[in-house]
Amino acid sequence: YDSSRELVEYEILELRGMRQVLTEYVNEKRDAASVARAIIDALFDSEFNGGKRWDINGAHAVASGDSFQCEKSAEYDWKDI
Repeated sequence: YDSSRELVEYEILELRGMRQVLTEYVNEKRDAASVARAIIDALFDSEFNGGKRWDINGAHAVASGDSFQCEKSAEYDWKDI
């Protein structure tokens, strides 16, 4: 997270795969936690420009009342440099 950058508003349906995810949710083929993870994945993928040395962790979503606490991260593998 870079606190010097301004917050950016996203149009959720413009993120890759979101129309399909939301359609599956409406058709009860996904639960809310799965939608939250898909949103975090899409946001991460829209901003992250890693390379072959990056280990990308899966998205996690934990229910917290009416919302979710979400996380996704990448770690640089510097050991074989």
